Amino acid sequence: MRILIVGFYTKTYMPYIQKYEKILREKNIEYDITCFDRDANGISTHEENIYTFHRRMGTIKWKKVIPYFKYIAYVKKIIKNGQYDKLIVLTTVPAVLLNKILLKRYNQKYIFDFRDYSYEKYSFYKCLVDRIVANSFCTFISSKGFMHYLNPNEKINIIHNISNAEAVIDKALPIDIQNIVIGFVGYVRYYDINTALIECLREHPNIRIEYYGAMYDDCDLVSYVRENHIQNVKFGGRYQNEEKPEIYRNMTFINSIYSLNSKEVAYAIPNRLYDAALYKKPIIVTNRTYLAEVVTKYGLGMVIDVFEDDVYGKIIEYSKKFNMDEFTWNCHRFLEEVEKDERLFIKKINLFIR
Repeated sequence: MRILIVGFYTKTYMPYIQKYEKILREKNIEYDITCFDRDANGISTHEENIYTFHRRMGTIKWKKVIPYFKYIAYVKKIIKNGQYDKLIVLTTVPAVLLNKILLKRYNQKYIFDFRDYSYEKYSFYKCLVDRIVANSFCTFISSKGFMHYLNPNEKINIIHNISNAEAVIDKALPIDIQNIVIGFVGYVRYYDINTALIECLREHPNIRIEYYGAMYDDCDLVSYVRENHIQNVKFGGRYQNEEKPEIYRNMTFINSIYSLNSKEVAYAIPNRLYDAALYKKPIIVTNRTYLAEVVTKYGLGMVIDVFEDDVYGKIIEYSKKFNMDEFTWNCHRFLEEVEKDERLFIKKINLFIR
């Protein structure tokens, strides 16, 4: 059996791909991966089974369509030449653009990994997504909040954005209010809300804000910080997924604030939530999101409104009241629930490749 995993980013920004790879390797299943390098930096992996398409994405929306279609043409060629028995398609846009191949050639022979809201507001697009779900072997969603968009279907299961689980930290550390580090790890976006956060905290030398990862073209925080002479913001640049435990080591809070101007994130659950539980670091999230509901339910951090709240005051108040033992227990409780879903995920994948 040969399987192709169709990604929509580079491997660094698809940590969830590790879960599929681990099982395929354990079962000695031959597989390849396609990746989309949106920065077109020319950096390719040395792994022989990875095909990377390099094409820089612009900031103008209609111009982004062209690289999408060119990437899908690239993937179709790989599928044709590779003669794969089954497919695993990560995220919605490539699944929709590959819909004819999925529905005709690979009917019931593909896994659909749904983890983003894109164009479901258009009825024809949503209908196509629902057809892709119905004709899949099974569909995994990365957030229960996505059921807001999808028709109920017995094929839908939960997949968690957890990686580097082997690097789990046993216990939370106390918070030093004189040296607070708020860190973001991932693809940096949402210029409006991040610049607002920076402005809320720029005058407080006891707080440092850090960003690790590539930045979207429309989220040039580096220029903003330089032009506004802001001293307490640091940029760590690109990283490899295996470096995350060390990056998180010196952080106090994990930054996972979303812009409410982006509907696609209203119901999403990012891998930073799992990082918070694994590395025992409280997470800061935006109110009026599904992520905020989960964080509140399990006591994994704090919910803020960057534009309305006294952000500095709330961070200091939370830090003074922080209970290491209680937070550690909350993290373990959350991870136990995740582990139950993970066992079901493994069972489904084993059925898929059997």
